[in-house]
Amino acid sequence: MKFLTPIPPIAWIPLIIIIFRIGEASKIALITFAVFVVIYINTFQGIRAIDLKLVEVAKAFNKNKKNVLFKVILPAATPNILIGMRVALDLAWILLIASELIASSKGLGWLIWDSRNFSRADDMIVGMLAIGILGFFTNRLLALLERKLLVWRNSFQGE
Repeated sequence: MKFLTPIPPIAWIPLIIIIFRIGEASKIALITFAVFVVIYINTFQGIRAIDLKLVEVAKAFNKNKKNVLFKVILPAATPNILIGMRVALDLAWILLIASELIASSKGLGWLIWDSRNFSRADDMIVGMLAIGILGFFTNRLLALLERKLLVWRNSFQGE
């Protein structure tokens, strides 16, 4: 997967348009592909960073592989997974707008591009503000999820 990270996701747009044609399917495919790579790499790094002593202790208590995975590995990797999700969310917004700028006839990206063609700065600003507001609220929702999933971390930080 590491060889895919240097390729900008926007570079995949022409190939994805050829495969999926212009429309919602191409946007979904582009965002899914790019987001998957980001989350996969962060998850992989989170698992690699786990202290092997935790796994050894779980095995010493005769835990099976399923218990080790769900009780030790995933909880320990969750902070990295959530970091990947936050980066992926920001990337998804960028790619959604970029794909609508390039190949769409609707959406916020198209609104901004169409407004540019007709020198409608007010519509461009409305589109940009809408993206900012939607991005902010989706990021806040993910932050709430992070707070719920990482209760143990918050208690160590004195929250």
